Amino acid sequence: MSTLHHLRELDATNNQIVNISGVLHSGCLIRIKAGRNEIRTLHFEDTNLQRLEELDLSDNIIEEITGLETHPRLCVLNLSNFMQILADRIDTNRLRRFILKKMVSRMRVLKLANNQLKTFDGRYVPHLRSLVLDNNKISKFSNLHELKSLESFSSCAQRVDNL
Repeated sequence: MSTLHHLRELDATNNQIVNISGVLHSGCLIRIKAGRNEIRTLHFEDTNLQRLEELDLSDNIIEEITGLETHPRLCVLNLSNFMQILADRIDTNRLRRFILKKMVSRMRVLKLANNQLKTFDGRYVPHLRSLVLDNNKISKFSNLHELKSLESFSSCAQRVDNL
């Protein structure tokens, strides 16, 4: 895929993809849609996606994602789950932590619904306009006061044992 130098948008939705490392060095990609696949981990630290603005990895089986802060143009990130539970088995994203190590100042939309997050820190996404955290296990929110541009916030149905 790295030989497709002019590729701007990739839609690989609804396949059985387990690894997208082949596209993580396509420097011209602006939009990646890889929802409804079988991706488990993603490490963006050594990638070449300088132009990436939108990343949709909803409805995968993601347990870990790192290095998103290395993409300063990222505006929209969707790691939510909307797939139905089949035969009492949930094969959807299972993020327990969402950690950014530095500012992602262009991020405007962040969707992390239906994961297993226990905390959320708004420190490195100060320009968010929409934040969806429904159906997680969040008992601690940090630095929400940093989200001065926030227009829409949803944190319904947190599955918290103790507050």
